[in-house]
Amino acid sequence: MRAGGPELLFCFALPQRMASTMRHDSLFRASLTPRIAPALLIGLLVLLLTACGGNRAVKQRVFPPSASIQELRRSGADQWTLTLRLQNFSNVGMRITRVDAQLTIGDGASMHLEATPGLTVAPNSAEPYPIGFQLNADASERIANALSSRLSVNYTLKGRIESSEPKSRNDEFDFESSLTPVPGLGDTLR
Repeated sequence: MRAGGPELLFCFALPQRMASTMRHDSLFRASLTPRIAPALLIGLLVLLLTACGGNRAVKQRVFPPSASIQELRRSGADQWTLTLRLQNFSNVGMRITRVDAQLTIGDGASMHLEATPGLTVAPNSAEPYPIGFQLNADASERIANALSSRLSVNYTLKGRIESSEPKSRNDEFDFESSLTPVPGLGDTLR
């Protein structure tokens, strides 16, 4: 009896312990299943709704563009290069085909400004567009005074901007700001 006593007892005790553990496991699984099933069902529904709703395109929001002067630089005796800043406030690209505006420097006489850029401005962005320009006598005097005194001069740019994409539009704009001489560049205002 001595040779088989404790080992024999261990052999009988092991199946009882396994049976007891298995009972606790099945109780654990049985009590956990009602808790997990709703969570799994909700997770599956969220996954399906996300997969179905993921292909919706962003709604196009198209707003009127605007134009301002980014830079005015002397390029000859009476010639100036005026860099227009064409601003797109839409969440889609916009092709600007024509700008027709009146430029007033200070409270002087206005000058007609016309440009046909034909460029696409990215969403919520701006593009510069340089054009050759000749100032009238009143504007030339005001710009010369601003450059010599190193003071700013007010301007108003008012007119229409035509665009062809995303759809044909003809929008009015009105922009007021000032031009200030650029330090180190004698004939340039920004």
